[in-house]
Amino acid sequence: MARHSPRSCVRPVIEQSLRASGIKVPSRQLAASTAISAWRTAAVTSGIPVQKQDLANRRPAEKDPPHADGLSRAKLSWVMSLYTTDAFTQYAIDRLEEYKNQDKPILLYLPFTAPHYPLHAWPEDIAKYRGKYMVGWDKIRETRYKRQIEIGMLDPKFKNSPRDEGVKKWDSLSKSKQDAEDLKMAVYAAMIERMDYGIGLVFTKLKEIGRWENTLVLFLSDNGGCSETPDTTPDIPPGPMEGYRALGPAWANASNTPYRKYKSTDYEGGNCTPFIAHWPAVIKPGQITDQVGHIIDILPTFMDITGAAYPDQIDGRKLKRPIGKSLLPIFKSKKRKPHDILYWQFGRGKAIRMDNFKLVKYGDSDWELYDMAKDRTELNNLAARFPEKTEKMSQMWEKWRANVGREM
Repeated sequence: MARHSPRSCVRPVIEQSLRASGIKVPSRQLAASTAISAWRTAAVTSGIPVQKQDLANRRPAEKDPPHADGLSRAKLSWVMSLYTTDAFTQYAIDRLEEYKNQDKPILLYLPFTAPHYPLHAWPEDIAKYRGKYMVGWDKIRETRYKRQIEIGMLDPKFKNSPRDEGVKKWDSLSKSKQDAEDLKMAVYAAMIERMDYGIGLVFTKLKEIGRWENTLVLFLSDNGGCSETPDTTPDIPPGPMEGYRALGPAWANASNTPYRKYKSTDYEGGNCTPFIAHWPAVIKPGQITDQVGHIIDILPTFMDITGAAYPDQIDGRKLKRPIGKSLLPIFKSKKRKPHDILYWQFGRGKAIRMDNFKLVKYGDSDWELYDMAKDRTELNNLAARFPEKTEKMSQMWEKWRANVGREM
């Protein structure tokens, strides 16, 4: 699933489109600030909670301030025992219980923050994975690439990208450094396991209320693996709530196998993410499709399935018409007419795809051109071979940005 496009009001548009057609959307949508809105002084990160003075104004990598005056010991004890992923899971289950008797479709948006940094996880979950990553990122990239081919996820004609130039060989690291890197990935895996367990509980609840067979579940990540390193507590190892540590580029490079680059770029390592659709009443199990989808297709899919109308405005602001295409034909094992053109812009990352050709760049670097039908892992830059196509597509991207994008 391709991600990254100008961010306007995607979730509000989906909510209001469905509500206008009589579809139930829980008014208390799941988010950290609503899940624990009883105390404005308490918030939870992607792992174990920490104390905040102001949720709205705190920057992601900013050190945590001391807990606010007036927070009682009872409330502090409750907060200290809370783990965001678990709280989100329970909140989702509570909403399903609340709306279980509705005779119309319902929409539940469950945006887990895990496994985004900071790396926080329960000790017992971390222990399960400790030592499993001592084989190193080089071996893991090789193993995952082979596995992707074996299960039909990747065509063997697409080569695995080389280790990122900024990542050292695993065997060049000292044993103590390898152990520290193993801990990072163990915490990361523990965060994912806890999320996976929570999703299983939500599925169990859907079955309990009789909605499992006719519920469409969409699971996707918001971007590729993240190379950012806002390690503001270098003396505290990943895991406990007192620390603020990130996974870093080496393991992100392994996470993005077989693709190049990372989150914040529009290379495949940044904007190609996992996307799983499950709908027992409609989707045949075990299918993998190579038809290209984009995040902009989700709203039209919901409208197609439910018959919802698209609002002309939200809160007095006029909306542009949706340009995505319904994924329903793909869910029904049919061929869908593909997008003629797709555009991306995320930070300094830029890309455009037309037919099988993708033009991509980051920051002030030159545009690069790739034939995605032959070179999905973006290893053979064709810009010098096709200068006219490169120029045409770059101009198209600039025109698109002027219409709907934003300055970088």
